[in-house]
Amino acid sequence: MNDSRSNSLERGEFSFSGAYSGQAFADFLLGRADEATRALGTSRQDLRSREFELGISDEWRIHERLTLTLGLAYHYYGPFRSTRGNISVFRPLLFEPPPDGGLVDLGSGNSELGQSFVPTVVEPDRNDFAPRIGLAYRPFGSGRIVLRASYGIYYEPIASWLYENYMGRNYPYYYQQSSEASIDSVGLDLGSPFETATPTELTIRDISSDLSTPYGQNWDIRLQNELTDHWNLELSYRGRRSVHQVRIIPANVPLPGAGEIQRRRPNSEYGRFSIVTGGGSSLFYEFQTDLRRRFENGFTFDVAFEWRRAFNDSFDDYPSNPRDLRAEWAPSEGMRSRRLRFNYILELPFGEGRAFGKVPAVDFLLGGWRFSGIAEIMSGQVFSVLLPGDPNNDGLSNDRPDRLNTGNLEGGQQSIDRWFDTEAFGYPEPYGFGNAGRNILLGPGLHNWDMSLIKDFVLSNDHRFEIRFAFFNAFNHTNFENPDSVFGTRTFGVISGAGRAREIEIALKYSF
Repeated sequence: MNDSRSNSLERGEFSFSGAYSGQAFADFLLGRADEATRALGTSRQDLRSREFELGISDEWRIHERLTLTLGLAYHYYGPFRSTRGNISVFRPLLFEPPPDGGLVDLGSGNSELGQSFVPTVVEPDRNDFAPRIGLAYRPFGSGRIVLRASYGIYYEPIASWLYENYMGRNYPYYYQQSSEASIDSVGLDLGSPFETATPTELTIRDISSDLSTPYGQNWDIRLQNELTDHWNLELSYRGRRSVHQVRIIPANVPLPGAGEIQRRRPNSEYGRFSIVTGGGSSLFYEFQTDLRRRFENGFTFDVAFEWRRAFNDSFDDYPSNPRDLRAEWAPSEGMRSRRLRFNYILELPFGEGRAFGKVPAVDFLLGGWRFSGIAEIMSGQVFSVLLPGDPNNDGLSNDRPDRLNTGNLEGGQQSIDRWFDTEAFGYPEPYGFGNAGRNILLGPGLHNWDMSLIKDFVLSNDHRFEIRFAFFNAFNHTNFENPDSVFGTRTFGVISGAGRAREIEIALKYSF
């Protein structure tokens, strides 16, 4: 990676989170920023990495009905290293850095390891062996019914952008300064955001030296049944358990309490740390039923129902309590637990080569038409209830309130003005953490039908003309977005957005 540069912050950046009015854009119009960031130095990085994979596999036909596949792979994803030596790190790198800790310039030879040059901050992970096994079993000897199962471990390289943004991004080479509005202020002064009552912080970006390669254990069981020559039914269960997933945690965070944030940090000489760690994990499993009809006589059809669950301990921006990361284990963002989908293609039986293709007038009007569509019906997405601003005054947003009851409403009680029980939440004790979990409420579901009607005109062997009518969200179903979930604001529990309405597209295509 030559001359790789991070997103430029040399001109500065303001953050408007909605902490003052409940809406981020309203805070922007009012000029009430809650954070300002700027970068100093040069962001150039020249990085190198090596990786290779070795593998062996064998297929063993134990019996005419049973086939076994075994495999073993080895992966090595070397950490990126800098050719410029422009790396400084904080040592000792702890969640609560001691007051006597500080920056160590690895490029100048002042490393703890006693080496003259240390081009990377991550120790290589050389233990990435991945066994895999799979089987296929035909209980009745024919291919009409087949049972397949597999298990394997799969490694994933750590994304290069993490090395770009978190290795060599410290003083004096390239670093960021941030300033946050104090809890009792009306926001930062946009004209001089780094000269506010809250002192400017020198933030630290770093990577844990024992960062391991993320990997997942995948398992899969499928029963495939060929009902007829044209219809197939498949029942499946699959899952994945991932560990050592990359997670960026904030450090040098003060305990909640009154007073200026900077002075209460474990190391008050520095601001907030952002540390890349491998402590994340996730779990996913899914049951699926899929019925298919192969294309024949101008018709194909596929319908599937999925029931799935996914959990992780990741978080959006910051955890509610960085000293209790286990409390972040919750349903994953964006996951819809139930999904019904189907697609189809139907060619009208008129025109040359079809059932009714001998009447020229009928061929011209009805021949060559093709009707197709894709439909999805899904349950809603989970979301969290948050407190505005930083009420516990620890320098991190995403604080959560107390949960007094479930907060759910029956379907008949839900409306765009009150999607969930807004009275089910309250403020926690002063400078305390609320007991509401992450992603505890469910948003509106989604219904979407996309359809198209296409007609082909064959002018000659080399010339064709096509007209297409496409209907997106054909039935104009209103798919609402998740409601506002910032507690204590006037829009709390209110849905103020929706997905696209019906769209109709007409297209002409000439091929020659």
